[in-house]
Amino acid sequence: MTTDDPVFHKPKSFIAAKNLLYAGIFLSVIVFILHNIRLTVRPKFLYWGWLVSALGYAIMIILIKQMGLCKKWARLVLTVWFSLGFVMVIISFFSASISMSIPEVAIWALKIVLQVIAFIFLYSIECENWFNSKKYEMFQK
Repeated sequence: MTTDDPVFHKPKSFIAAKNLLYAGIFLSVIVFILHNIRLTVRPKFLYWGWLVSALGYAIMIILIKQMGLCKKWARLVLTVWFSLGFVMVIISFFSASISMSIPEVAIWALKIVLQVIAFIFLYSIECENWFNSKKYEMFQK
């Protein structure tokens, strides 16, 4: 890569969005830990829950890193990922089996606000131009 490559010239809105997404992941981990402290399930299910969550967070971090390499598909996948997660949490609020404490709900709401702001930045004109500045060919040599 050369310094003329768009990867080296990230717009400020992208950097802000990336930092907000990392902050959202951090807040998700805090909510997950707070929720699992109160949970009374068998250890086997608790370990699987931690493993699946860690895998999900790792995938989100990888997608954010791919966006930093100017890959537009990662932005789309991350948008779908967060949208599905948002819908699932909204549905779980109406379930009688899920109970969240007030700190969990407050942190979750802050996380949602940060993610919405991040996606507003990611789909801004400045970021859109940056993502379109580098076209990736399917079969590069």
